[in-house]
Amino acid sequence: MGSGGWLVRHAVPIGARVVQASTAPRGVVVRNWGGGPEATAASHDPGPATSVRLRPPVSPSSVLRRDRLLRRLEQQPGAVTFVSAHAGAGKTTLVADWATTRMADGGLVAWYGFDRFDDDPARWWEGILAALRATEAFPERSALHDLVATPHEVTEVFVKRVAEAVASLATPLSLVLDDVHVVTNPEAVGSLARLARAASERLHLVLISRSDPPIGLPRLRVEGRVRELHSEDLAFTAEETATYLATQGLHLSSAGVHTLQERTQGWAAGVRSAALAMAASDDPRGLVDRCGGDEPPGLSSRERS
Repeated sequence: MGSGGWLVRHAVPIGARVVQASTAPRGVVVRNWGGGPEATAASHDPGPATSVRLRPPVSPSSVLRRDRLLRRLEQQPGAVTFVSAHAGAGKTTLVADWATTRMADGGLVAWYGFDRFDDDPARWWEGILAALRATEAFPERSALHDLVATPHEVTEVFVKRVAEAVASLATPLSLVLDDVHVVTNPEAVGSLARLARAASERLHLVLISRSDPPIGLPRLRVEGRVRELHSEDLAFTAEETATYLATQGLHLSSAGVHTLQERTQGWAAGVRSAALAMAASDDPRGLVDRCGGDEPPGLSSRERS
């Protein structure tokens, strides 16, 4: 790794899921240095309607509020909002902040987080139906309550019925789908593409992914029906980096912030990890000033092992 990289060794708690090098910005690597094994997905199917997957994740109080990005999400909405970035870029945190604020203001938001079992269109449609119903916005007479996703019924007509049920609401609804990149089955991708085509001002679709799904994004762009945020948009600016460090009780000179920006490339997880390393150092400013290779200097031998 060249001098532009910073090997962050305080990225995750013991036993937590690690971000692999392939998902991080080039030149930035995160490892689990706590000695615990990498967490893996549960061996059993947790079910599409698991309550934790039907609501935005709660962000810790230390997370920086990204006002400039929240304003972009609040601009005149297209039918589809697409947030695509590598792991640790803060995409889910950003959209969760936006969704939580929107709901607090009386807006309707349904949230569904895909998992590795969601490569079956019938299964994840059951999850989406559960997310829509969890908003409690649909009256008893709504056709949404009669819909059942089966392998043979997840058709264009089925998607249209879902869209019509949402359009009948007095308030527009935003449907957020997180971790869309896990959907790779051609039938499931096709179903997702039909949902994107059915999106409208009444049914605003928000997709969060690590990669671009083949759902007709070029056509949506030509039609002006999609707005997008990518890794370069989510990268911390120097001002945001300085602000975040200040919230952690850390203060760097402009030169120090610039150095940190170079090392992390504005990667949200990298900035947070660097802050942890600085907080644990007797000389946080010197830690940044001296770093010039694969890792911040001054780590203990245990941390280097």
